[in-house]
Amino acid sequence: MATRSKGDQGGRVILGKKIVCFCEDLTEEDVLEAIRLGYDDIETLKRYAGFSTGPCQGKTCLMHVLRLLGTEKKLKPAQLRLTTQRPPVDPVRLSVLAGETQ
Repeated sequence: MATRSKGDQGGRVILGKKIVCFCEDLTEEDVLEAIRLGYDDIETLKRYAGFSTGPCQGKTCLMHVLRLLGTEKKLKPAQLRLTTQRPPVDPVRLSVLAGETQ
């Protein structure tokens, strides 16, 4: 598979697509389109686009999306905020939630 890193621009190019969120298969263009549609608050953008909802819980994609949002809306870093994290913040096995012991 042809991949190459984009350095300080974030994301990776795979076969012509710049993937921002590998968990949810979200491209940079998907995020930019959502921002252009008016989802320009990090919480509504998250709900519309679905980034930060996969197994990584935003650990690999959130900073890329914040960079895109800041660049597109011409926001200063101090004007950006993180999404609200809700439990479980770390992935938890269903057996733990079910009370099963090993």
